[in-house]
Amino acid sequence: NINEMIFIIYSKYPKTKEEISMPELNALRYLIEVSKTNSINKAANNLFISKSAISSSLKRLEDECQTALIAALP
Repeated sequence: NINEMIFIIYSKYPKTKEEISMPELNALRYLIEVSKTNSINKAANNLFISKSAISSSLKRLEDECQTALIAALP
C-alpha cells in the first residue's frame, strides 16, 4: 500500500526535503506509479521510460532507506 511505503520512506530517509536530489524525486515518482499499477512494466509504459531505469532507481532508493520498498510479484 502506498501509504505504508511513504511512511517507511519518511521514517528511514535521513534527508530533509531541501536535500533531496532530482534523481531521488524521480525514484519516488516511479515508486508511486509502480504501486498504482502493481507492475514495473506498466509503470514504465505510463512514464515513458525503460523498466531498467525504474528498477535501478528503486534499488538505489531501497539501498538508501535500507529497506525493501516493493515486493517481487509472483
